[in-house]
Amino acid sequence: MDAATRYPSGMTDLTPDSILDLWPWPAVIVDPRTDRIAAANGDAERLFGRALAGESFLSCLEGDPGEMVVFADGVQHFGRYWTRAFRLCRPGRDPAPCELAGTCQDGPDGPRLLIAVLSLEEMQARQDLTEAGNLHRSGLLEWKR
Repeated sequence: MDAATRYPSGMTDLTPDSILDLWPWPAVIVDPRTDRIAAANGDAERLFGRALAGESFLSCLEGDPGEMVVFADGVQHFGRYWTRAFRLCRPGRDPAPCELAGTCQDGPDGPRLLIAVLSLEEMQARQDLTEAGNLHRSGLLEWKR
C-alpha cells in the first residue's frame, strides 16, 4: 500500500521533523550507520534533560552496545522491533529502565530509525493511576474487599 492510500488526508507531505513533533511519545530519529541522533522531539529532550540532536544515541543509554546492534538489525529486518535492554542516562539522576520501540525509514541519506523511548517508571505511574481510578469508580462494595 502506498503512502497516498494509507494517508488520504494529505499527510504524505509531512517532513520527518513534523512527524516527530506529532508523535505522542518521546522519540528520536537515529542514523544507524553513525549512531547520531538526527532529530528529537521535545518530549525526548525533556525525558533526557538536554538537547539531543547530534549526540550519540548510545551515550544517552546505559547497556551493552551489542544489544543496540541487535535492536537496529531487528528494526531494519522486521520493520518494527522493541527492547528493554537499556536504561536511560539523565543528568543528575540514576539510570532508569526504558523500552525502545523502533521503525525504519529509507531516506535520501540512507536508512533512519524512528525510535520511541518509553520510561518504564512513567508507564508504571500511569498504570497505578489507572488502577486507582478503576478502584475509585468501582464503589464502596469493591473497596471493602
